[in-house]
Amino acid sequence: MDDQSFAPGTPEAELNNQVTVLMAGGPLKNKRGHAILTNDRVLFFDQRFNAQQSAAVGGILAGLLAQGLEKARGTKPPIVDMPLTDIAHVSHVTKMTVRDILVIEGPNGTIQFAQGYKTWEPLLRRALTERHDRTIVEDGSGSWKVTGG
Repeated sequence: MDDQSFAPGTPEAELNNQVTVLMAGGPLKNKRGHAILTNDRVLFFDQRFNAQQSAAVGGILAGLLAQGLEKARGTKPPIVDMPLTDIAHVSHVTKMTVRDILVIEGPNGTIQFAQGYKTWEPLLRRALTERHDRTIVEDGSGSWKVTGG
């Protein structure tokens, strides 16, 4: 990531990639995976089998098995694919066990990531204001609305 990534008209570039949990209701409840923030979109890819966790718990054979199962799943489309221009509201929530919940509201509902507010908040602000010409309006502590465009 460099300053050019935030300039309008440049190609889509990854700003941050983190392992997290998508906190939601229904079939998307507590999905583990990778949340990716680009200068144009928020993406989330689920991960069913974690080789590192499996190896830590069950040894190297369990890790290899998990790695093979995840590879066999193949490439799946993202569960979340939200353009940054669809973001209407961003907030920070804390719960008893999770202290860094990122909440993003868009036209199709709300997505929550178990980690990410502290890392993504400045990147989201910068991408929305510089690249997408949006206006950020403070909406309380750890909360802001997106207007314009």
